Amino acid sequence: MTTPLLPFTFWALLTQLGTAALIVPVAALVAFGATRAGGARFAVRWFALLIAGAAVVLATKIAFMAWGFGSADLDFTGISGHSMLATAIVPVVCVALGGGGNGRRRVLLTVVGLLICALVAYSRIVLGAHSISEAVAGWTLGALVALAATLDSVPSGVQRFRALVLFASVALLLCAHSSLGLPSAHRWEAWLAARMIGKDCLFTRAALHSGATQCVPRHLAPASVLS
Repeated sequence: MTTPLLPFTFWALLTQLGTAALIVPVAALVAFGATRAGGARFAVRWFALLIAGAAVVLATKIAFMAWGFGSADLDFTGISGHSMLATAIVPVVCVALGGGGNGRRRVLLTVVGLLICALVAYSRIVLGAHSISEAVAGWTLGALVALAATLDSVPSGVQRFRALVLFASVALLLCAHSSLGLPSAHRWEAWLAARMIGKDCLFTRAALHSGATQCVPRHLAPASVLS
């Protein structure tokens, strides 16, 4: 865990922008608005790219947890899902709610979104959830998704749903930061990894750095088995 430049609570709140249960519904609202504005092709392309990106993230995590495929030198145990999701969605939402279209505005809004998500990726490092290599990999993959999704014009009509999207975003963000919280994908990833190898054990970051060749019983693994 690195020394934070801002209060811990700030990073804990910011990191929620990468929580699937928060950011995917926001993306769905924007995709719905795009479809209503005649941008069904854009919405389908974006979500297809999101699914592909999520599949890559899941594959790297399962490969490590189930079979120990990682890098001790890079401190890499799997791509950061929070970093990828935030970066694949937030820049596109910024462009869509900013009026879409072409030209300087789209470039500026995309850059703003990418910079916000760079902070989300950094929050994963501050919170000790991921290493630098994992956070950077997540940001890079997400940026590729976002840039590919916005190659063509984003429907300008989406901004009509701006108030709804912003309200939903704030509500979900507050929910994510409350004591209620939102569902975590970690336990499902761990369960899937254990099922795939037919044993109730997983590889952990500690095992990677210790050079261990045996997985750890799942009930003894940390809450985030990548820790």
